Amino acid sequence: MASNGLKSSICVTELVEHIVHASAAVMHNTAHAKDWMFMHDALFQMTCKSTIQWMKEKNYHRRWILPELGLNDGTRFAGRPVGNSPELMPWDCSLNKDVDDCFHRHRSVTLGLSRDASAKFCASTPKRLESAYLRLIDPSHGPHKGCPTSNRIIQDVTKCLTTHVLAVIAAGGAIVPGLGSRSGCRRVRGVERRGGRRDKAPDVQGRWYHDDAVVARAELLKTSIATTREHSDG
Repeated sequence: MASNGLKSSICVTELVEHIVHASAAVMHNTAHAKDWMFMHDALFQMTCKSTIQWMKEKNYHRRWILPELGLNDGTRFAGRPVGNSPELMPWDCSLNKDVDDCFHRHRSVTLGLSRDASAKFCASTPKRLESAYLRLIDPSHGPHKGCPTSNRIIQDVTKCLTTHVLAVIAAGGAIVPGLGSRSGCRRVRGVERRGGRRDKAPDVQGRWYHDDAVVARAELLKTSIATTREHSDG
């Protein structure tokens, strides 16, 4: 799998191992600790014969939600999900964009910090970029902080598994133009851009910032207000 800006490539088994171990950790001590499942669309590297065989040997394949009761039998998609389906994958649909937007907000408010400052959110090197993203998606922030928040995840999972699935069913399983969103923006109606309507825009003042960026943001706002007042008085 290509990974722009970081390693030139990673093995798909690393992705599968992450899915399995992260899912097991999340479901630990829940009612579905033993029978949890995961969903992923038909990434080529995951559906090739060697990966499928490896997943079966590791006892991972049984966890993957796949077509049942003869669905897709007799087609080249038999026994696996069909194609690239961002409208059914919350991360592809909206959540990746959420994290990217969050990073850019943090990057903008810490631009004034020195390049080597540990609190800086920076994309100048792969290691600094990795550090920035890991600080944002760290689950230790709790369900209502970090990015994406639990509410946002639930919102998008629900959307993908209800509204989007029903739209695909209504279309007889065909691709539905305009369904899903790689941009993450859901406040605009229309089929020209993937997405749907969101009734209320996010509260800019209430957006979460990592502790590393809070002081830098406050200083930036203070300077901006002072500059604005100076020009107004002048």
